[in-house]
Amino acid sequence: MTLHLEKLAGGWRQLGGVSDDALAELIRRDGVDVLFDLAGHTASNRLLVFARKPAPVQVSWLGYVGTTGLSAMDYLLADRHQVPEGAERHYREQVLRMPEGYVCYLPAPEAPAVGPLPALEAGHVTFGSFNNPAKINASVAALWWRVLRGVPGSRLVLKYCGFLAPKTSRRFHEMFAAEGIGPDRLELHDWSDRAGLLAFYNRIDLALDPFPYSGGLPTCEALWMGVPVLTWPGETFGSRHSLSHLSSVGLDGTVARDPDHYVDLAEQWARDLPRLAAVRAGLREQMAASPLCDARRFTADFSALLRGVWRQWCRR
Repeated sequence: MTLHLEKLAGGWRQLGGVSDDALAELIRRDGVDVLFDLAGHTASNRLLVFARKPAPVQVSWLGYVGTTGLSAMDYLLADRHQVPEGAERHYREQVLRMPEGYVCYLPAPEAPAVGPLPALEAGHVTFGSFNNPAKINASVAALWWRVLRGVPGSRLVLKYCGFLAPKTSRRFHEMFAAEGIGPDRLELHDWSDRAGLLAFYNRIDLALDPFPYSGGLPTCEALWMGVPVLTWPGETFGSRHSLSHLSSVGLDGTVARDPDHYVDLAEQWARDLPRLAAVRAGLREQMAASPLCDARRFTADFSALLRGVWRQWCRR
């Protein structure tokens, strides 16, 4: 991917090991007009470069789930679902909203075909989540137990790198056992390559989104594999990724208002297997035709937004 992006760029610099002062000066010399932060407060970020204000317009986007808190960061790129009207007070930056989703998804070319609804053959509904286990806490486990209790015979499959490490496996089995979920209803699976990961969705009927940090890429991958995602968005940026993606695709029947509604929706979908099978059969085509996968439309909207903020800066 790095080599691919390098070929597309008009200029490319490797900046590992370059000091903050030297990097800020290099950006000034390059005459960068709009500078993007793609890391926020994550490992190896360069926020102290942005604090030096090396570019006239500075935008945080994509790699972080909230405000940077920097007065030097002018904008946060979002959409109306990630940051709804009235939520601007939570952000130091001015909120820029894309007309559709704030990201665009490129489906993996190695994705296998969408299989039939697993419940039709298995005789029970299988819920799943392929999110980072750091997102799964005791509150999530408690709500997911309510889902399993409301759908007799159902199973829960969790898959991510490290789930089969002895300490991690023991911790999750103990956490779910405390909520009444025994090993007969909980499966843990470890890492696999991208093709293997996507193929695993052919064992899942309905994906469960964690909270308060929802799925981003895992939600897109589930939808591409025909698996609806049940989500409960909160007030924070990080809790609303799935809401944004589901809204872009036009699948709003899996967005819960509160925990009780989350459980109710899971039960409704689990009871109506013909509906779940029909959605599964058409979801990839629906997603492919949606704004979430429309790169040309996204590029036009993205470019127009940036030209707008640049013209504002020039007028000032």
